[in-house]
Amino acid sequence: MKGSIIQTEILHWAEAMGYYAVNIITASKSGTHDIHLCAGGQFFSIEVKGKGDTEKKLQRAKAIRIEKAGGIYILARSLQDVIDVVKEFK
Repeated sequence: MKGSIIQTEILHWAEAMGYYAVNIITASKSGTHDIHLCAGGQFFSIEVKGKGDTEKKLQRAKAIRIEKAGGIYILARSLQDVIDVVKEFK
């Protein structure tokens, strides 16, 4: 499945759940992940990858910084990937 379709699914799910989610279309810093989500008092940074897409080194480096700061990083290849991680922190 294409990454853009997965992003839309995640955003619709987040809205239906009453969470705050924003799709980062243009970022001032390279490597910024696709979606920022706030749910259950937690910050999630989500990088969405479609079939055959791979995570870039800079995206991985940003994920490490987010986790060190107390946030949660998700490399999502499906909506279910996000649901599984978010429910761990509810």
